[in-house]
Amino acid sequence: MTAITRFMESHPRAKKLWDRLCVHGATYWLVALGLTVLGVFSGIYIEDHYWWTDMRYRATQEMQDLSICIKRPLYTLYPKRTALVFIGDQEYWSDELAGRSPIKRDYLARLIDAVDKAGADVIALDFDLRAPRLGNPQDFPTYEAENLTLVKTINEVALCHRPIVLATSIRFAGTDGYVEQGNVYNSHGMLPAVSLEPCPTVSRGYVQLPYDVRRVPLPLPLDTDPSSTVDSFATAIVKCVDPVAYARTVNSGKDELPFAGYIPLNNFPVSKAGQEAQDKSEGMSASEVLDTQCATNKCLRGKIVIISGNWNSRVSGVGPRVDLHGSPVGMVPGAMIHANYVEAMLNDRAFSPLPEWLVRGVEILAVVLLALVMALLSSGWLQLAAVVGATLLMLVLNFFLQDLGMFFDFFVPTVMLLGHVVLHKIYEWWKIAHPAEAIAHV
Repeated sequence: MTAITRFMESHPRAKKLWDRLCVHGATYWLVALGLTVLGVFSGIYIEDHYWWTDMRYRATQEMQDLSICIKRPLYTLYPKRTALVFIGDQEYWSDELAGRSPIKRDYLARLIDAVDKAGADVIALDFDLRAPRLGNPQDFPTYEAENLTLVKTINEVALCHRPIVLATSIRFAGTDGYVEQGNVYNSHGMLPAVSLEPCPTVSRGYVQLPYDVRRVPLPLPLDTDPSSTVDSFATAIVKCVDPVAYARTVNSGKDELPFAGYIPLNNFPVSKAGQEAQDKSEGMSASEVLDTQCATNKCLRGKIVIISGNWNSRVSGVGPRVDLHGSPVGMVPGAMIHANYVEAMLNDRAFSPLPEWLVRGVEILAVVLLALVMALLSSGWLQLAAVVGATLLMLVLNFFLQDLGMFFDFFVPTVMLLGHVVLHKIYEWWKIAHPAEAIAHV
């Protein structure tokens, strides 16, 4: 204590600042510290329960849009390895598909064959092929013939060493892991995925997306064998293309990884018809891919082609589109989100998250520094300027760190601290207006 006293006596400016902080009293600082800690843990609770996710998406989208505007001359995110082929209204509500659910599997077989002939590197089929009855991989007899056609086509393409990734679904089975649900292709002699090979010819991955789609989903343990895992749709694709990128991502020891930058749908290659249309969100048309004379097929050569659906759910042009999900770039098809995951892993834009203690420590330190600045400023306008400046600093910090897949959340503790400062200011005004009552309270 003597050393602190001597330091204060030899540094009058430091003593002046210390005295100004002490004016507020111990109660003020205990309340400020308590609100800071409460705000941080409230933020953790909100994040764990996925509240305000849409608001976070909008904030991320605004920051990314600003980043794109600033960096466009030098750096724009485009898909380097992936292409999307959509079955849209034109195909789904045609006489051939007749708006049927489940979609005709022999049509999917034709589409796989066409993409194979176009020279795709990998074919990924993003369609739900679950069997209708739990625990039984058999489909209804009505669909058996077209299921056999699909399986036969997949096997023929796979025998030519064209990797194919199929969609599967999982459900949580308790603390021991997940259970893979039966698919109609399991009972029709599908070529097995050989786990010893670095790139299985036919593999599968779960298509369920994480609640926060800014994070890459990684392989999950199976309940049947804790040592075995089921890949996510994106990691199964990357495993076929780049085993090094796959190992780098999977060996992170996490269930999900944040990644930097979201490629919007209009940056993916589109068909000629899509370029001429006002709405360019259709991607590549399945009907044009099936047309062997169409120039669209040249865009598929050497690409990872994800085949998916993007039709209106009620009738052609009416109703929400199927498989739409919220994302930092708005409502987009699930296939586009999977493609973003693949691009992030292949281009080394997926990162191990910062340690939780470090993130929370930075948040607490930032809010405590803001509290100190607010206490040292006597003018209300200066305090407001400090809050605005700190908020802008936090936004700039998040703006730059989003390229590293890092996100900080100062919102909740900052609002609580600001509320404390405002209430304290109101109390001081009240003491000035009612001095006698204030003395009585003391």
